[in-house]
Parts: sequence; structure tokens; C-alpha cells
Amino acid sequence: MLKLGITGGIGSGKSVVSRLFAQLGIPVFDSDKVAKILIDTDPLIRRELISVFGNEIYLPDGQGLDRKKVGSIVFQDKKALETLNTITHPPVILAAKKWMEQQEKTYEAKKSKWLETKNQNKHTVIIPPALYVIKEAALLFESGTNKPLDFILGVYADRKTRVRRVTQRDGLSAAAVESRMAKQMNEEKKMSLCDGIIINDGQQLLWPQVLRWHRYFTERVSHEEGWRLEGSLLKV
Repeated sequence: MLKLGITGGIGSGKSVVSRLFAQLGIPVFDSDKVAKILIDTDPLIRRELISVFGNEIYLPDGQGLDRKKVGSIVFQDKKALETLNTITHPPVILAAKKWMEQQEKTYEAKKSKWLETKNQNKHTVIIPPALYVIKEAALLFESGTNKPLDFILGVYADRKTRVRRVTQRDGLSAAAVESRMAKQMNEEKKMSLCDGIIINDGQQLLWPQVLRWHRYFTERVSHEEGWRLEGSLLKV
């Protein structure tokens, strides 16, 4: 099973790309989504954040974190951002590790079933496992969590496009978006660290790019593991 990472800066559209892979049946771990859930529901994280930033960072009636308020604090204060990341990143990294371990168990179970069928000389079409899985995260390289992964796919959009997307999505000013981008790794540097890139600039179609990479990953794992592809099925 291939472990794939998808990354990109704010406004690059990495979540859109990940959703397209998910439509192809590929399991995706969305780090941002899991982080939001944990920050809103985990009592330990809540206590630690309140101890640093105060009670007012959580909305009343169990509505969760006031992300606009926290954003206005941490993106103006590098130390505050580092503190936020120190509190929130480890639980998300642990959740991703457990998720990946479960995906590997599922894959190995299906692979064992395939081998059993093959050894019995039965020409049977079986339900294919996901030959690869995806961890989507903005800070793969910054956190060092790229190291256990086999392939990193970067999602790239030019700066102007990214600023426009985020201002429209989050209702922020262009200056606020630029300030947040300044706190992240340079996008060109990040893309240079990736093993492959998907261009999401609004000019090039995403689906053809996703399908090409899907075929590449599927054929790569099929070759390495001995699966025989017939159309969209795996055959023994």
C-alpha cells in the first residue's frame, strides 16, 4: 500500500483535489478537518488553549473555537502561532498515525484474501482494496510528517489566485491573507520538495490531472504487489 501526502499553501485548493481522489474510492485523512474536530471537542486541548489565550477564544453554547478571534491573534504574533501549533499538532499527528495503521491492516487483510484465492487457483474477481491512501495536510514538511510517506503530491496555484480565493472564502482582506501566507513556507520552495505537482490555477482542468496520477499510483502499486488490473477491477 502506497502512502501518499497531499500538501499546498493556503488557497491552493488541496482539499478540492483530495475530494476528487476520494470520489475515486481513495481513503483520505483530512488533517485540517480532524484538527477542527479535536480542537472543538477534546477537553484537554480546550483547557490548554484557554490557559494560553483566555476563555473568550471559545464561542458560547458549545459552538467551538472562535477561529476568527484566534486567527487575528496568532497571525500577528509568531510566538502565539508556534504555541497554538505545539498544542494542536501532536493530537492530529497521532490520529493520522492510528488512521494509517488501520488502513494498512485493511489492505493486508484484503491482500491475504487475494493470495488465498490465488493459491486455490480460482479465477475470481474480488473487490479491490484501495492500493494507496492519502494524508492531506498543509504543514507536511514543516512538521516533519512527510517522512513516513512514500510520495508527496503538491497542489500549486499562483499567489494572486490564492489570495483571491481566500478573500472570497473567508471574508478576509487581501492584506490579512498576505500576512497569513508570510507565516507559511514559501510556496515555490514547498513545491520543489514535492515528488509531483497538480496545477490548480483555474486554467488547467483538475480531473485529467487527478486521473493521470490515480493511474500512475494504481499501476505502481499493482506492479510492486502483483495485482493484475483489468479495467477498474483487480483480478487473481
